[in-house]
Amino acid sequence: MAGFGNKVERRKIYRAGSFAVSAMACPGCRAIVAESVDQCPQCGYSGHSAVEKFPFAAPALERYLDPNEHFSGADREVIDRSLDDLAKRFPQPRFCFCVVDLEEETDPREFGFWMLNASPVSGPDEEKLRPWTILLVIDNANGRASITSGYAIEPFLNEEGWAALLLQERQFFSSRNYGAAVLKFVDGAIGVLSEGAERTERKLGYRKLENRYPDRWWK
Repeated sequence: MAGFGNKVERRKIYRAGSFAVSAMACPGCRAIVAESVDQCPQCGYSGHSAVEKFPFAAPALERYLDPNEHFSGADREVIDRSLDDLAKRFPQPRFCFCVVDLEEETDPREFGFWMLNASPVSGPDEEKLRPWTILLVIDNANGRASITSGYAIEPFLNEEGWAALLLQERQFFSSRNYGAAVLKFVDGAIGVLSEGAERTERKLGYRKLENRYPDRWWK
C-alpha cells in the first residue's frame, strides 16, 4: 500500500461541536427524522428493536473489529497514521472499522445501529467515546458497507456526504481491498467533516457554539 507524501499544508483545527446540523435517517425504514427521538415516528424502530433482531452478545468496540484479519499489519499502520492526522483537526470523533460476514437479508445499517446500542460500555472512557463514534461496517460476504454514527455526532453530520463517500470507494470495497478502502474513506472523511464544520460555523458563529456546547472542550 502506498505511503504518505511529504506535502506540507496549513490545516484548520475545528472546535468541538462544529458540525453541520442535519436530519437523521431511521436505520429501519430510512425515514428522515428531524430531531433526536427514542423511536422512529414512522415505523417505531428503536434501539430495543435492534437488540431484539440480533439476540446475541455484541463485541466491545475497538478501532479494528476484524476477526478474520482482512487488514494486514501494514494496512493498520497506514490507517492509524491517517487517523492520527485527522484527530489533529477533529479530536472528538472515534472511528471503528468492522469487517463481518452478514446474511444476505441482514441490512448492514441495522447491524451497525445494533452494535452501537448493544456493545458493552467498559468504563467512563468508553462512555465518553461512544456518542462520538463513527462505525464503518463492511459486509464481506455481500460486498456492502454502511456508516453508523453515535448520537452526539449524528445530528451534526450530513448523511448524503457519507453515502457519496462510500459510492466513491465502492471499487475498493467490491474488490475486498479493505486496507485501501478504509484509507480512502478516512481521507474523504476529513472533507466531509470540514465541510460540515465550516457550514455550521458560518451559521452559528463561534460565540453561539460556545453557548450551545458549554460542556465541550475546544481545540
